Amino acid sequence: MISWIQITFEKHTKAFLAFLLIVITIPFVFTIGASPGIGRGGRKIRSREFFGYNLSSAGVERQMRVDTQISVFLKLGFMVPAEHPQLVMLAYDRLATLALADRNHIAAPSATELSNFITTFRAFQNEQGQFDAKRYADFADQIKANPLFTVADVARVMADEYRIQRINTLLAGPGYVLPAEVTARLIQRNTQWTVRVAEFDLATYTPAIKPTEAALAAYFETNASRYEIPPRANVDYVLFTGADFMPAGPIGDNDVTAYFEANKARFTPASSDPAKPAVAPELAAVRPAVEAAMREQAGANGAAKAASDFAYALFEKKLAKDSPAINELAAHYRGKRATAPLFTSTEPPAGLAWPRQIVAEAFRLSDKRYYSDPLAAGNDQVVLLWKETQASYKPVLAEVREKVVADFTAEEQRRLLTENGRQWKAAVEARLAAGTAFDAAVAALSGAPKSETKNFGPFALLQPPEGLPDAVTSALARLAPGAVSDLLLEAKKGYLVQVAERKLPTVDPASPDYAMHRTGIATNSANATHALVLAELVEAEQQRNLPPRNQ
Repeated sequence: MISWIQITFEKHTKAFLAFLLIVITIPFVFTIGASPGIGRGGRKIRSREFFGYNLSSAGVERQMRVDTQISVFLKLGFMVPAEHPQLVMLAYDRLATLALADRNHIAAPSATELSNFITTFRAFQNEQGQFDAKRYADFADQIKANPLFTVADVARVMADEYRIQRINTLLAGPGYVLPAEVTARLIQRNTQWTVRVAEFDLATYTPAIKPTEAALAAYFETNASRYEIPPRANVDYVLFTGADFMPAGPIGDNDVTAYFEANKARFTPASSDPAKPAVAPELAAVRPAVEAAMREQAGANGAAKAASDFAYALFEKKLAKDSPAINELAAHYRGKRATAPLFTSTEPPAGLAWPRQIVAEAFRLSDKRYYSDPLAAGNDQVVLLWKETQASYKPVLAEVREKVVADFTAEEQRRLLTENGRQWKAAVEARLAAGTAFDAAVAALSGAPKSETKNFGPFALLQPPEGLPDAVTSALARLAPGAVSDLLLEAKKGYLVQVAERKLPTVDPASPDYAMHRTGIATNSANATHALVLAELVEAEQQRNLPPRNQ
């Protein structure tokens, strides 16, 4: 049957389309009435009723997810996993929409209506957006072997999607759009701009800032919370260095060969030609590197074992945290004890390249358990010995003076840049009014950082020229022809922009472009209306019976 359908669909004219679609959807259509549906039984538990569906029932909730998975597949052409975070939200929306369809007596589709509707699903269309009978037939075959859902499930979801589409159209409405909106969109997209841009290198902007003690004190007082010292860990640590445990003697040939064969990719250099695969080297050519890697790994393993033995000995001997025997034990296992500089939970101790795991572990220790498990730091191992966790406090100015000076200087520099920007703009505008060219007016600025002037255009905002900064593009809509912008900031650059020319397009309400944009804006308006109405409907139902949809 399937082969006949495919061949006939490809060879015969469009006059057979409706008939063929009805034929290939017979398995679906005939099972719609017999399908059990999503279920409305089990209403003994009323606390989780959602538009008449008892979501306390595991069977109902599972069917809800499966139906939504099928719905997404039909619309997008691919299956999303049941645990996808958006699936429950989409499922609630589907149930709410179907409840609306019931209230408004939206009928199920006839066989012909369903057959025609099936051709609109993305899952059954080719790359050109045309219905593909083979894709449909393949899907029908796959359903029979799918343990997650049946032909009846798919048939019911297809019929539901038909009803959902009809109620969505009613919810969305025609999509209201004013002619002024279309005109504004076309002007924004098609206006031709020619601009002159002065680019300032702000890395060379270094005004002399010498804060007085009174100014620093006032700044520190105003921003005291910014300089509060968070809790700090005070710990010793025992370091087991991998290099101390490396084997010194020669390594046997058999061991080297076995290690090389097991890790050959590690010693294979990348191919200089991307089109050719990398060629593994002979062992003799890389033996020194192989032996070095083996010694390094052996050292890391030895350090890990020694650290583990040391930590276990602390547990077994139940030594107090200030016991001198800890130092003897550390030396016995070839560890070196040291004191770490005070550090917070967000930064490692100064001078120690500890990973976040070691830093976090320090703040889990206490008098009840003062030592940590072995913690890896590269090829080395660290066992922390907790002494105390210092509480947060507000320092005096002298303790954080360096940071206060840096923050004050940076803030003052930003203030001066804003003030200087206004002055530079005014000076350029004055020179332009006197007949000076834009680039010459910028070059004549006193005290401004190094700059370069560039010309761009004509161009439309839809396709800005290469090299035009985003800050400039965003500011153009606010500028009239001949006007100069405020100083625009972007990363380490500043920009003054002059609009040399702005050519507005002619907007013809009878043109295809106008009609296309009117339709697009109307569609967006309709979709927004639909989404708002549905969200309010779901929210109201959840307030009655269910927890919030994002839980």
